[in-house]
Amino acid sequence: MTTLSEQLSDAMSIILQTAARRSDSKVYPFPFADDKKNTKALNQLLRRKMVKRVLVSGIAPYHKQIRNVGCVNYEITDDGYDAIHWS
Repeated sequence: MTTLSEQLSDAMSIILQTAARRSDSKVYPFPFADDKKNTKALNQLLRRKMVKRVLVSGIAPYHKQIRNVGCVNYEITDDGYDAIHWS
């Protein structure tokens, strides 16, 4: 196991694994009902560049709407896949 994956909390790991299993690699909808837990893990993943913010359109699910930007969701990055040893 690498140092990178050892530094992941359980919540971060579960979020990455859930996103990796989805065909569109999107993080939202989150696996936990606790918004505080989701937000904390998401912010840590964004800071580590394991997920990235992407714009969504149409009827696609989105996490939040940002003024002057639009509707956003989050997508797992290559670093995120590497952290959970996904191939």
